[in-house]
Amino acid sequence: MRGSEYNKLLTSGSLSDLTLMPHFEPDSGYYDKASYDALSIAGSHYGVVSNITMNHNLLIFSAYFNKVMLDDFGIDNMYDTVRSGKWTIDRMYEIGKTVAADTDSDGLFTEKDRYGFTYIVDVSEGFLNASGVNIAKTSSDGSIVKTYNTETALTRMQHIFDILSDTATSFNVHKRSPDPNITNKLETGMFTDGNTLISLAGIYYAPQFRDMKDDFGIIPFPKYDETQTDYISPVFSNPLPITVIPRTNSDLESTGIILAEMSYHGYTELLPALYDTILTGKCARDDDSVEMLDMIFSKTEYDIGMLFDFGGVRTKVRTIYQELDGNFASAFASLDTKVDKNIVDLIEAVEENK
Repeated sequence: MRGSEYNKLLTSGSLSDLTLMPHFEPDSGYYDKASYDALSIAGSHYGVVSNITMNHNLLIFSAYFNKVMLDDFGIDNMYDTVRSGKWTIDRMYEIGKTVAADTDSDGLFTEKDRYGFTYIVDVSEGFLNASGVNIAKTSSDGSIVKTYNTETALTRMQHIFDILSDTATSFNVHKRSPDPNITNKLETGMFTDGNTLISLAGIYYAPQFRDMKDDFGIIPFPKYDETQTDYISPVFSNPLPITVIPRTNSDLESTGIILAEMSYHGYTELLPALYDTILTGKCARDDDSVEMLDMIFSKTEYDIGMLFDFGGVRTKVRTIYQELDGNFASAFASLDTKVDKNIVDLIEAVEENK
């Protein structure tokens, strides 16, 4: 099921706790343990991201860079930058400004010019989570804790906002044109046509770049700064495929066997095939590319606050970044009461339906 539908089924008592199902082993490697932990509510586990489908891997945020443009502008090897821990949002912005230019000299920045990076509306979520900022998290005791209104979170949100506000360096393909036909072309076309150094979206972009003239590479989303220990790979929340079991299921024994078998084969057969699909054409199968994909897939992040959109915080954050207008602190203050109520209502619903 889609992540956007999870809240409705969960609070209506329609789902069975996965821990009641025989043969379900979340630590087996055939499920994404990070999702199992993040989706835990009040000590219950009703959903998990499994390998019965590869869609969750396609929905991991990632960054693509044009290798030819990198060489033309004398920019350091991006793979080495990642390995050294120096791939940060500030580094992305720095090299982006080096490349960006009003190439047609008309005094305007349109799709005809060159940019440091292009992105879609969902990327604001990716930037935040990759920078260590979550809307909410599940604590060890099963409670849900707001994490969007800390000083650190607000500082990082604002810094990302400031970078995206430089519309001569960044290009939001979901904002620049009201025509969906043009938007759809720009979403991948800006990168394939050589009009941007970096394209920010998801793993699902890779096959769409297969016929691109220039060679390109794939790397994780940037860290916030060099003090951040790991690169974090956020996953798109709305279309996230979550594996659930209906409460009406009368044969959990057989269901557990089938789910385990399908997840096992997904991990051992579908995942290697996904690597082959991604690393075909201009994104060559080389040691660098495989290393980067391993890095991306190994550190996924699921934000329960993004998924449930408590109090409309996720929607508000997306709107502020999309319109490049608004104040995070005041926006959150106006939503706090509703957020708290949504969290309490969710936990109460889960407790009642146990």
